[in-house]
Amino acid sequence: DFGDMTNNDRDNTVNEMITFVYDIVVDSAVTANVRGTQLTERNAWRWTAAPLSISSTTLTFTIQEPTLNIDISLKNGGTVDASDTITYVIEVTHLAASNSDAFDLVITDVLNPVIDLVVGSVTIVTNAATTPAVIVQGNTNGDTTIRLTIAQLKIAETFKFEVQYAVEPTLTFGTDINKRVDLAYDSFPLASTYQRSYTDNDIETTPYIPPSITIDIIDTNVATTISSQFVAANDDITIGEYVSYKVEANFP
Repeated sequence: DFGDMTNNDRDNTVNEMITFVYDIVVDSAVTANVRGTQLTERNAWRWTAAPLSISSTTLTFTIQEPTLNIDISLKNGGTVDASDTITYVIEVTHLAASNSDAFDLVITDVLNPVIDLVVGSVTIVTNAATTPAVIVQGNTNGDTTIRLTIAQLKIAETFKFEVQYAVEPTLTFGTDINKRVDLAYDSFPLASTYQRSYTDNDIETTPYIPPSITIDIIDTNVATTISSQFVAANDDITIGEYVSYKVEANFP
């Protein structure tokens, strides 16, 4: 409400104007504010003399949001063995539905007691073009986890890096190695109570194949035995017969 306003300029050949500027914010606390939602803004001026009001045209805004995916995989695939050094590939991409830049990215990993970070092994393969990543943890003596930050990842940009871990020599037979990475990011480049925060994570499960041992009959001194003619599931031998076995241990 501006109260009473008097127009003292009676020159009708020149328009008089009142201009005011105001801000609106798309609040993340409003659950309906999601990708694709359309918001409108319109102004109306009212006064006591005829005509009583006028209205502006309606502006329409469509909400956009970033949606990122983080993926971790074992480079070259396969299985692992105790005391191996393994390399993980971590990649961050925009999903197809993502239609806005992502900001304030933070990539971390979760400790796993059966593998240890190889300090200095964090290597960036594909960097963010706009604001290159910063390796905060992972390449400094004493680091046990990784932490990388990216100020902005534009639509269609990707980020990829590699990191190595040493498998504990005491790894228990049959233990799968689960390696998890976490991603946090938000929708706005500056600190704001209205911005929306997002997270994603991925787990790579790598099987640890334990040693195995097999035993087979390879020969007997009676030609008619080991024919399985009496019990189909078993080899045949007779009393007094010598049998040669082959024992084979397999270490993956």
